[in-house]
Amino acid sequence: MTEVEPRRLPPEFRQQPLTARLLDDFSLCPRKFLLSFFVTEQDERRLRGGPAMLHQAVRQALLAIYQLGGPAERPLDELRACFEQHWDGRRCADALEEQQLHRAGHEMLERYHAAHVSDARRLVAHDLRLTGTAGGQELVAVADLVLQGQDANLDVIRFVTARRPLSEAELAHDLSAQVLWLLAQEHFRDRSPRVWYHALRQGRYREVVLDQAQATHLREDLAARVGRIHREEEFAPRRGPYCRWCRSRAGCPLWQR
Repeated sequence: MTEVEPRRLPPEFRQQPLTARLLDDFSLCPRKFLLSFFVTEQDERRLRGGPAMLHQAVRQALLAIYQLGGPAERPLDELRACFEQHWDGRRCADALEEQQLHRAGHEMLERYHAAHVSDARRLVAHDLRLTGTAGGQELVAVADLVLQGQDANLDVIRFVTARRPLSEAELAHDLSAQVLWLLAQEHFRDRSPRVWYHALRQGRYREVVLDQAQATHLREDLAARVGRIHREEEFAPRRGPYCRWCRSRAGCPLWQR
C-alpha cells in the first residue's frame, strides 16, 4: 500500500451528485467507491473498451438525429452518417471485435429507424439531466430522450446496447432504473411520465414500473445508503469476481500485495 493511496473522500464530495452506479459501487465494495473519485481521465479512457465505444456512438447518433427532426423526418443514411462521426474503434480489443461492433451499430440503427419512421412523437428533451436529493446529498440520472405523444403523455427513454438487457422484472429491482424512474417522476411531477429502457439490439421497449410502496421504500433506501457513505471511515476493500473488471483495481491495496 502506498503513502499516496487515498483514505478519505475528497473535500468537495458532498457537493458532487451521486449516481446509481456509485451507490451500487459502495454496496459492492467501499474501496471501489472511494477510489472511483480518484480515477484519472486517462485511466477512464483506457478502461472504456469496445462495447462502451459502441454504446456512445449509437447513443450520440440517435440524439443527433432527434435534434434534426427524428426518424420520421430524417433518412436512414443521415443516421448512419451520424454514427460514423462518433464511431471510434481504437478501444476495441482487436480488428475482429471492431468489425463486429461496427456492424452491430449499423444494424441497431437500421432496426430503430425502420420501427420509428412513422413515430409522430415530438422531442421534448435529449440528454436530460434529472436531479433530486436523498440523505442531504444530490442524486443525478440522465434520460437519453423525452418524447411527447399526441395524448400529451411523456415517454422518458434510456437506450441500451447490451447483448443481454434486463427484463422488466429485473428493471423493477435495478437501482439505476429505479433512480431514473424516481427522478423522472419528480422532474415531470404533473405529467405522469412513463419510463422506458429501449433494448436496441432486440428492438424492444421495457417499461420501468414502481408502485407507491416501492417508491416509498426506494426513497428510504437511498437516504440510508447515503447515510452509510457519510458515516464510513475505513472504506475497506472486498475481493470478489467483480474485481476483474473494476475500474479502480490499479489503486486497490488487495491487488498491490
